[in-house]
Amino acid sequence: MIIDQQKLDQLISMGNAKFPDGHFILNFYHPIGETEFSEIVEKTLTRETDFFYCCQPSEQFLVLALDKLISIYGPDRTDSLNFQQNIDGIKSKTVSNGSQFNLKRKPLFIGSLKFPSEKNESLWEDFNAGEWFFPKIILIKEGSQHYLVVNSFHYQGFEKYIAHLLRLLDEDRALKEELQTPQILSSSEVSFEEWSKEIDSALHKITDGTIQKVVLARYADFHLSQKPKLSGLLYELEDNYKECYTFAFRSGGSVFLGSSPEKLFSIHDGIIETDALAGSFPRGESAELDSSLENNLLNDIKNLEEHKSVVNFLTEKLSRVANKIIHNGKPMVKKFSNIQHLYTPIKAEIKEGVSAISVIENLHPTPAVCGMPSLVANQMIENLETFERGLYAGALGWVGLDNSAEMFVGIRSAIIKDNFMRAFAGCGIVNGSNSLAEFNETSLKLKPILSLFKNETINQS
Repeated sequence: MIIDQQKLDQLISMGNAKFPDGHFILNFYHPIGETEFSEIVEKTLTRETDFFYCCQPSEQFLVLALDKLISIYGPDRTDSLNFQQNIDGIKSKTVSNGSQFNLKRKPLFIGSLKFPSEKNESLWEDFNAGEWFFPKIILIKEGSQHYLVVNSFHYQGFEKYIAHLLRLLDEDRALKEELQTPQILSSSEVSFEEWSKEIDSALHKITDGTIQKVVLARYADFHLSQKPKLSGLLYELEDNYKECYTFAFRSGGSVFLGSSPEKLFSIHDGIIETDALAGSFPRGESAELDSSLENNLLNDIKNLEEHKSVVNFLTEKLSRVANKIIHNGKPMVKKFSNIQHLYTPIKAEIKEGVSAISVIENLHPTPAVCGMPSLVANQMIENLETFERGLYAGALGWVGLDNSAEMFVGIRSAIIKDNFMRAFAGCGIVNGSNSLAEFNETSLKLKPILSLFKNETINQS
């Protein structure tokens, strides 16, 4: 790996001139080759090290963030003001050459927020309730461009990180090391009877007017024949779900991963984009049947009402942080390999002075994963569900120094610890919902994760 020493020295000189005391953060972008980039990504995914990975195949975008230079705030704090003060402080002390490169996305601060809950299961002990960090190393792929981004407090720190990457590339540990696809040895899940009781309880509250909608989730636990090869799982998800955010967040001994179809929001050049994605039908086995199902979905009262509640929530919340909100009056259908959803893209102009963090606070969690009214729905979820959602239905993504951001919702996902895996799926309960239909819908939503393993089975009543 040959670093452009002249450009690096220029950036350091700029920092020394701006901050004579030498207390500044170096944010150095360096173009690298595709082969070198792919090798670093692959080798990182095979190691027992913390990282955040996100790939959007349809956008030809990938980001991999390694190690923590700065932790923004700790285990049980999701105070946006505190985070914003920290991010502003870091921004004011950062010297970057990123503006020299034509990149739309320049992720820097990596973040995750769990779904709000008072539960505290040991399964999620490796992940903080609100976790934001400034990575030491970021790898970015956008189109045909590949970059290594190194963040350090001083030049010596930079040299250390580069040396670490060089050792990684020079290791003899072969990428050819192939792990067989694990088999599912045993599994357990919430029974249909238990699920029906939760649905009936929710429908009773909907009928008496306490709540309009609640999103209830269930899980399935699996013991695998061996620890899975993470890169293989991610690459298969990327191939199968090109329109989704395929992600993996490793912390301690746990990995939270999946392929999420749901954008929470993005901010680029002052424009906020978000998606209302709610209301679901399966795909048809033939083009004719698929088209018929699409037409039925577009005219299904139950799904249209569910979708409308999400659109109304997003537009109302966006009105607090943005102007000129634009969306179509009727939803479209967005198709994935195993499911199709009602879909309404929404755009708006972010208000002057509004931070990406404020947008997260306003939108998370949306009715697509919680319900309406949100506080009542959240309390109902807390009372009815017997497990902690953790990062399932939480928010993950990044923000940049220029207030750009990309956040998605952690659905179609699972947490893996060694050879144990818990997969999650949920659905919106509204007036007219049927417990059997909703149970089968959650089975469909479990499929992206379970199809990665041999002898996968999905129970349907």
